[in-house]
Amino acid sequence: MVKTEAGAKTSSRRMKFSESYKIAALATYHGILPKTTGIYEDASLGGQYIAGTVSRKRPDQTKWDLLPHVDFANLPTHNSTGAFDLSAIAIRDFSEQFGRPLDLATQKILLEEYRKPAQLHRLEVKAVERFLSTYGLLYEDARIDLAKDTESEKRLIQMERRRMKTADVTDVPIQNDDFAIFRETIDKIATAQNLLRLAWKGDPDALNVHIKTELDSGFEIVAFDVRPDIAGRKGEALLQTDDLWAFICYLVLLDHVHDRTGFCANPECVAPYYLKRRRTQVICEAGPCTAWAQRQYALKWWNTVGSKRRKRKQNQIAKHKTTATKKK
Repeated sequence: MVKTEAGAKTSSRRMKFSESYKIAALATYHGILPKTTGIYEDASLGGQYIAGTVSRKRPDQTKWDLLPHVDFANLPTHNSTGAFDLSAIAIRDFSEQFGRPLDLATQKILLEEYRKPAQLHRLEVKAVERFLSTYGLLYEDARIDLAKDTESEKRLIQMERRRMKTADVTDVPIQNDDFAIFRETIDKIATAQNLLRLAWKGDPDALNVHIKTELDSGFEIVAFDVRPDIAGRKGEALLQTDDLWAFICYLVLLDHVHDRTGFCANPECVAPYYLKRRRTQVICEAGPCTAWAQRQYALKWWNTVGSKRRKRKQNQIAKHKTTATKKK
């Protein structure tokens, strides 16, 4: 039973339930970094993949030059002709195909089918390898644990090695102190990147169906302090994820809600996905893009003002010459 405070009946305003039980939350990322990485290829897995061993080292977020969702969206991609292309490919509308709205679980299953005809842009694998080495594994379930601490767990090693074979990471050199191995397929990473790019631009299906569902099970509550004087939490719930993709989805949703996700207007920008400092910002403010914007401003000024001024001046000069000739 909720006890009513004294004097509540005389209050001129009844507090709403949603107001009295609000609590803030802080979402954090606690992933792990690869120890070794290698680029492999297998047609049965859809092409290239990155595999290696996993360390117990956590990413040092203070040394990140870019937030992971910004870096991930801008990883270099090439279209079917081989040209540098950082655009996003639209998602198929499965609702029209089936003639009815689809639940989220079905949408996620069909996402695997979406990859096949979508002709996603080709990722630069070396850039993906660098990204994983900087921020950690994109998917937590890409890791297969090896280290066993008890006798009963040690008996499971053979089973784990069979799982390794299933995961096609048997070529990965494993040392005695390695506690896990991983495999990240490039086609799955490319699908995630494309969804991020679509969400960045405000695509409703990418945001509401694919990105938001990652938050349903991607985070767990690791601390819940309702008193503002406990451990400096200030009444916050602390949410945590080991899954980098879930953390990226959280970041892009938060930036989209606050209108911070911008796409550079310079068609030659090499990293067009950026976070806006102000809502009216249209370029990423990189040196080449700032120079491009200045040229565009100068060209616009010339087309609207400068050319007309020159024409008037030329007419005045011509009129003056005609008057001078008549006087002679």
